[in-house]
Amino acid sequence: MLPTMFIGHGGGPLPLLGHSSHEDLVRTWAAEGPVHSVVHDASVRAIVVVSAHHETKDGTVDVMMDPRPGLLFDYGGFAPETYRYTMDNPGSPELGRRVLDLLGAADIPSQAQSGRGHDHGVFVPLLGLGVAADRPSLPVVSVSLRGPGVRRAGLTEEHFAMGRALAPLRREGVLLLGSGNSVHGRCTPEQAKGFDDHLQALAAEGPAALRRWDEHPAASVCHARPEHLVPLLVCAGAAAGASVESVPHDFMGDAACHFLFHG
Repeated sequence: MLPTMFIGHGGGPLPLLGHSSHEDLVRTWAAEGPVHSVVHDASVRAIVVVSAHHETKDGTVDVMMDPRPGLLFDYGGFAPETYRYTMDNPGSPELGRRVLDLLGAADIPSQAQSGRGHDHGVFVPLLGLGVAADRPSLPVVSVSLRGPGVRRAGLTEEHFAMGRALAPLRREGVLLLGSGNSVHGRCTPEQAKGFDDHLQALAAEGPAALRRWDEHPAASVCHARPEHLVPLLVCAGAAAGASVESVPHDFMGDAACHFLFHG
């Protein structure tokens, strides 16, 4: 069974630009690290990415079906070269249909999507981790969050259930990758550190405990909207019974963390 993994993707294309605020994040993507090792494992035959920047408006789940997906440059104000990135990895309509079937079996509303392109929550980490360069034939399928159509009170359980539904992919050579940031808000460094410590303590109890992320007093400051955290809940749902490895790093001066779920 493959691991599943939640990683921080940073701000826009900054990890690919060598920006000083993202040096520590990029360090955790290096070839000798556990994040790189997971995505480059030879047993990974495809990647399904759940990105914080891929949300629906009605609470359904969109599954990209494009055989040759393009890139969606969903940021602004950066240098011209940041709008010329390319990624040759194909999509997989077959894997997309498998995702739709798994979601349907769990009574989670979903639909096929085409023509959107991979957003920066997908292509920035895959470029930064060398997946696009070293494994250009590896299929990548983007799957959305359920978005604002699901009430905030239900976001945690809905996305944890989404992960449970997708868990069989881990036995089928598919790496389920959540892409967001463990801290994403206008919080103080002290609040970020406290919240990050809270997440790591929950993870030490097991993946299911991460559903209590919002019990920390700074949770609503570190995530005014939780779209950057709920990909973690999808991964946690797919990893019931797994052990959790945390990979701390600094993100723009705040404490942050990647989470790898093994076994």
